Amino acid sequence: MVYNQFRKRRQEFKKLFIACLSCIFIFVFTLSARAEVKIINTARCIFGSVVMASQKVGIKINMNGSCAGLNKGIEAVSRGKADVGTLARDLTAEEEEKGLLTIPLTFDGMAVIVNKGNPVNNLTYEQILNIMAGKIKNWIELGGQDKKIMILSHSCGASEKDYVRQLLADAKIIPDESYLAQATLSSDITDNVIMKLKRYTTAISFVPPIFYTEEVSIIKIDGYLPTRENILSGKYPLRRPLNLVTMGQPIGDAKKFVGFMTSLKGMSLIEENLTMDWFQQKCLHSTP
Repeated sequence: MVYNQFRKRRQEFKKLFIACLSCIFIFVFTLSARAEVKIINTARCIFGSVVMASQKVGIKINMNGSCAGLNKGIEAVSRGKADVGTLARDLTAEEEEKGLLTIPLTFDGMAVIVNKGNPVNNLTYEQILNIMAGKIKNWIELGGQDKKIMILSHSCGASEKDYVRQLLADAKIIPDESYLAQATLSSDITDNVIMKLKRYTTAISFVPPIFYTEEVSIIKIDGYLPTRENILSGKYPLRRPLNLVTMGQPIGDAKKFVGFMTSLKGMSLIEENLTMDWFQQKCLHSTP
């Protein structure tokens, strides 16, 4: 019952925001004298909260649904093409020296999902990194079947690829690029990744938890599932910051928009989009 209600809400959400083709956390807001906000390649996971926030502060939204890379928000703000951008990582020291400023919103996670028939249900963080790097190549190394691991990746925007590269760089793990080139299958958007995962029994992928469905299985990392509680506490390790980005302190309508997004009402809207009550009740009631 709860699951069906969620599926209905999810379908309504997709109809409203079908032009958002990527689940990358990238917004670019251009505030003109007419208080108009331009959004480029919106993250569906919090798009609803952004729309509602713009309504609260009286800002009109124009959305560009084309795919873009992880850094488009920063690039637009740096060039003066936007007043506010968003970013699913922290700024580098070089970016901070340019005057860019991050305004933290919350954290989001990356769920590790596999085919429903895969017997593996728990992996260590180190094992996940080595799968991403192409070091672990067969499920038998993880207690599964003697089958080659296939990695399903997103081609639209490639935020997940940038995230994986950063995780491997932080861990000082050099990926086996030649192996990954022939072991990775790309799909345009997250929904299609999940559809392919249902067909490919040896595949694995990484998606925001909001896209998880009962048609696939989710893997615990070090015993923890990507619930909001575990993501926010840091117990679940695959998480990333969701930030607003401005060039210095925001002013005018940009300040008004940022102020609402970081208010209690704005933050509750964001959490509402990132929290899946049915996921908590259906899958996590008896697990960490």
